[in-house]
Amino acid sequence: MRKSHSKNAKYCIALFLAVFFLGGQPVEFGKEKSFFQGYLIPKPIIRIGLGINLTDVKISAASGMNIYEVKPNYRLLANDTDEIFIKRNRKELSKIIYFIPNSQQSYLSYKGRDYRGIFVLKASSKGIVIINILNLEDYLKSVVPSELCPYTFHEFEAHRAQAVAARTYAIKNLGMNEDLGFDLYDTPKSQYYKGMNAEHPMSSMAVEQTQGQVALYDGKLIDALYTSSCGGMTENVEEIFRGFPLPYLRSTECDYERQREWLVNCDNNVFPVNTNILGQNSSPDSWHANKTKKELEKRINRYYPIGELIDLIPLRRGHSKRVVELLISGSKTQIIVKGLKIRRVLGLRETLFVIYREYDKEGRITNFIFSGRGQGHGVGLCQVGAYGMALAGADYKEILKKYYHGIKISKIY
Repeated sequence: MRKSHSKNAKYCIALFLAVFFLGGQPVEFGKEKSFFQGYLIPKPIIRIGLGINLTDVKISAASGMNIYEVKPNYRLLANDTDEIFIKRNRKELSKIIYFIPNSQQSYLSYKGRDYRGIFVLKASSKGIVIINILNLEDYLKSVVPSELCPYTFHEFEAHRAQAVAARTYAIKNLGMNEDLGFDLYDTPKSQYYKGMNAEHPMSSMAVEQTQGQVALYDGKLIDALYTSSCGGMTENVEEIFRGFPLPYLRSTECDYERQREWLVNCDNNVFPVNTNILGQNSSPDSWHANKTKKELEKRINRYYPIGELIDLIPLRRGHSKRVVELLISGSKTQIIVKGLKIRRVLGLRETLFVIYREYDKEGRITNFIFSGRGQGHGVGLCQVGAYGMALAGADYKEILKKYYHGIKISKIY
């Protein structure tokens, strides 16, 4: 083993696969907790899953870390080391490992990213997971610029709106992945979180100036969904996520996403279906996807055994003109796909699209050309629209109240 200058040798631990949840008292929202040698994570606290079903894990520390095993009593495994490599083997052993920076000013690193707080490595129903436990406001200082790039969207009020939305979403969804031992993923499946590397002074200031502020409807935290670009209008939540209607997540016109003209350029023998559906006004974030029939056929059959793909027919559109019910016709069966799953099954950016078909000389479909607007699921706050409102002089509360109907902004800590 290599030596780490004047400190202890780097450690290599074989971590045996086992299903074992956090021993002792769990880290709870709203409660301060010291972790050894005076290391403190201020309240409120959040647990972020950085990876699941892991085999090999390499963790380093900026200025040393202590490593403890929990069974449920704590046992020191390594003191003041600055790097560790963990490998899983086939044997089973209940073991939870805590990685604690030597000082409050230090940080841990994993897969090229630096993180505030501590790490926990443990077994779960989905294999070995690594969890970053940190203060929720510090978490937001990474989420806000990760979700709304400050170099592209450089309006402060848009970042303040994003901070309140992201905070509301995080607190509302604490415990969402309790079976895996954490609250949220670090991916867009929850909220994009890139650690300290993503932090930006403007975004951090937006978090600090809105500290503890959340969006409430009828006194309760809202499900603060947001989308990258709505293409000119957001959609009612139940049309995309197939749940109950929510009074604050209604279809909203987004003037700041519109431009005068939207042109579609296609060659060869292309025949449109409902070409006037999206109208003449459109988003600057328009897109086109040309997919062969064979390509789509292969993809769709991963979800539904339709056989040969015959046609794709939009059956119903939502208030924003998004396709919310799509008939997939195949040689073996016909399937109606609804809501967000349409985007997933077809592999598209959005469900706000029209379909063009390309035919061969025998009149058989060879290609499907999708021409659409927006990017994301199209529900809740539109990030591009929020930026446009901020450019026009709106403050963060005006932005939030446009996209989340009937809400109040309240400070809860």
